[in-house]
Amino acid sequence: MIMNTHRIPGAILLSGALLLLGACQSGDGAAAGEPGRPMPLPGETVAVVNGVEIKDIELEALRELRRRSNQAPDDQSLIDDLISIELLRQQAVADGLHKDPQVALRINQQATGVLVSALVDRLAQSETVSDEDLRAAYEKQFGPPSEYEYHARHILSKTEEEARANIEALKKGADFAELAKAKSTGPSGPQGGDLGWADPKNYVAPFAEALMKLKPGEYTLEPVKTQFGWHVIKLEEMRPAGGQDLSRFRPQLERQIIDERIKARLDALKAAAKIEIRLPGAAAAPQAEAPADDAAGE
Repeated sequence: MIMNTHRIPGAILLSGALLLLGACQSGDGAAAGEPGRPMPLPGETVAVVNGVEIKDIELEALRELRRRSNQAPDDQSLIDDLISIELLRQQAVADGLHKDPQVALRINQQATGVLVSALVDRLAQSETVSDEDLRAAYEKQFGPPSEYEYHARHILSKTEEEARANIEALKKGADFAELAKAKSTGPSGPQGGDLGWADPKNYVAPFAEALMKLKPGEYTLEPVKTQFGWHVIKLEEMRPAGGQDLSRFRPQLERQIIDERIKARLDALKAAAKIEIRLPGAAAAPQAEAPADDAAGE
């Protein structure tokens, strides 16, 4: 079903987006159970439209939506928009639009999306990830920390020819850091290609293998190819590993751990649920583990 909305004022369309995003979260009293407003809301009533109460929480939500659009209408303008939206909703119901299969589908999808998102957010906020959890997740993904940590720089080029030209410049006495600032296409270029201290396991395999063959002060005499491009790598220093610094990976590992815990809760819900697949030839698909992201060289 295609909806023609070009005749509806833009302000009302903007306000209507709020109701769409909050579908099945609003309503009170006589409105409870009506299409689009099945859930009661707390708070003071700011308007009543044909017996349907509009609450101050809806007014505040619309005000915040307008703030994000750099608008600052007064309360009367906001209430007028809410009244207009409610009148349009009531007319849509009177016309039986909520019985259209595509409209009903969209209402159900919006309601389900709001509830699922709220539950996942609550589950995520309830989880606590300790340093031990992070270290275990790191070692599961990358293996135990290496014996040594490496302080490296690199110059990243798009082509092998450019990388070889950089090597020739270094042979002629160019300063590695200055050359990286001028030539590297990687995000570390402005810092002279400095990648800081890291376990070589943090890098993609070709980069790590080339790095570990160098002695402090040396750079690769052949370009190193990875999925990011062509590298010239310099080893500044190396030192015995004193324990992996996980700060670089904390956000990634925390999300991974929390996602795994939420998936475990979902698996438990599935195990406890009575599920019937009635589509001929279809069966519940087994849940596959998502592949872990590769460690990047930057």
